[in-house]
Amino acid sequence: MVRQGVRVILVIKKKKTQSNQTKNPPKNDIGTLIQPKLDRITLLMDPPNEQEKSQIISAAFNYLPSLEGFTNTSKKNGYKFSGKLKLEASKSQPLLQLIAQDRSKPFFRLEMNPAKLGQSGLIELHSTLISIMDGGLNYLKIHGRISRLDIAIDLLEDEFGITMNDFQFLPVEGLTRRDFSVKGDMETVYLGHPKGNQWRIYRKDKEQQKKKRKIPPTIRIERVLKNPNLKFVDLPALENPFSTSRILALIPSAPPNEKIWQWLIFQDCVKVRGITGALQLLPASRRKIYRGYLNKWNADWWNPNDIWAHWPSVLAQLAILELGS
Repeated sequence: MVRQGVRVILVIKKKKTQSNQTKNPPKNDIGTLIQPKLDRITLLMDPPNEQEKSQIISAAFNYLPSLEGFTNTSKKNGYKFSGKLKLEASKSQPLLQLIAQDRSKPFFRLEMNPAKLGQSGLIELHSTLISIMDGGLNYLKIHGRISRLDIAIDLLEDEFGITMNDFQFLPVEGLTRRDFSVKGDMETVYLGHPKGNQWRIYRKDKEQQKKKRKIPPTIRIERVLKNPNLKFVDLPALENPFSTSRILALIPSAPPNEKIWQWLIFQDCVKVRGITGALQLLPASRRKIYRGYLNKWNADWWNPNDIWAHWPSVLAQLAILELGS
């Protein structure tokens, strides 16, 4: 469904507590199913006792040297074994790092993209890990902790009738914004500090082009959570990371009791300065009116609660928490 002449504004709001439980995940208003993706997860693990640690070390020395790229890595990154696992079931290659040489580092580190691995890739990864630790992924489910989590949503430009140039971002005060454009066309926006939690909005198809892969024009909205204080087993209970955002349609009609010409000038200013810059030019009283007015408009395809209602089924399709149980 294509909408012409619609400019959308992403507003980041203060976090509110929301329920994650929904029996039947609904479709969004326009009938398009928007599902979150578990795009990246980094797991850290320290064995609970010296006996289990010794068993894992012994198994690693017996098994990992037989794999390509897992020898003599300690000088390069501080781990005795470090390399990407080449799987037959998936082109995606999880990064495995084991037996830290520096006590400040976690003993074990695994970085993977579950969405790309798919269920078959995760099953193969689980089999590999069983050769190192008793229970494979189940061992990590019990003892592993999450240090980074990327949750993504993809929007097809043709399907939603929007482009990156149509997005305007209105972050809360103190939230860092960085824009990256090529030839005047917006391609990437970062909200938040690189070392902390971030919002990333970018052209996924442009990213894939650099890897010589072709996909339809796609806008990705991504939440990057650093040190979310979660164990692997807590994934199903993850709070909605998109609940603090709204995407609003900046329609041509003016706020109540506002002169049309003033509103049209504001819209033109938004095109040049962005929504934040345009609001900053207004007197405080008018800025409050405009901001409050914009907050009342929500794009009919954007409902974070409906989107997040699919999270349990996403995990179930991957079976990432069932492996080894």
